[in-house]
Amino acid sequence: MDTGALHTPAAYAGYLAEQAPFLQLPQHEITRNGETLSVQLGRAGDYRLQDFTDLMLVTGTLGALNLALLHAEEAKGYILMERLRLVRYGTEHNNSTLHAAVTSTRLSGRKGQGIAHISNDAGQQLYCMTTGYHIFSTADFARLFAQHRRVETPGMEQDTVLPAVENRYTADPCVYRTHIAPFTHRHCLGHFPGYPCVPASFVMRCLLGGMLEWLKRYAPVSADQLVFDNVEIFTARMMPVATALAGAVQVLHTSRRSYKFIVNLEQATDAAIIYGHYIIDLQSMPLC
Repeated sequence: MDTGALHTPAAYAGYLAEQAPFLQLPQHEITRNGETLSVQLGRAGDYRLQDFTDLMLVTGTLGALNLALLHAEEAKGYILMERLRLVRYGTEHNNSTLHAAVTSTRLSGRKGQGIAHISNDAGQQLYCMTTGYHIFSTADFARLFAQHRRVETPGMEQDTVLPAVENRYTADPCVYRTHIAPFTHRHCLGHFPGYPCVPASFVMRCLLGGMLEWLKRYAPVSADQLVFDNVEIFTARMMPVATALAGAVQVLHTSRRSYKFIVNLEQATDAAIIYGHYIIDLQSMPLC
């Protein structure tokens, strides 16, 4: 693929191990210029609250795709996200069109990084997202994650209704647990084919459901005015399907309208098994 040319998202799908229905790329054409991919993401209002996870998923996938394109001469491998940080710089407006410019760098044989600058039509930067990736060869992935191997039944369809979420509160209103029912193979189709594992973005969507419930119960803020000030995700291990999860949550009231949620993601039946950490800052502010 030539630098500077426009290509439809479907033309890029073969460069990643992920497949549809999990694999999501923007519907608009992607411009490749050296080490940078640029694309229109759509309307800002389409990425509100729990749907904000779709923005992070698509942008993170672009970072992985860019890494794969930069090393297209190698055999296709697996590029797994291991950390993510997103910071808000500007005020988003629901009717603004969002644009992403994603630059990726190979840090070593097994490590890569993506930096995404997300802006509006006027060129004002709204978010910056940095993503760290671990790169596996197909052979190494199959060896290391053999215990996750599952046979996919022909004709399986994705289950788009995510597992049930339940908050369990304590005497301290700023400490609670969010229990997430097990994800199934059908939830995670395409991530990864034959080795289903739970995407961090799916877990974040479930955790956000618990956070919105907590805010409704304890905080005098309007959910319609919430924006993401900061998001940090650190993954510790692959999250298997058919496993109940629990988020041990601590809430800090960092300012009059801002709340920080610190989450240790655990196996629900064994808190010693840690799958990762989520830190999410939400602020209530008027939106246009």
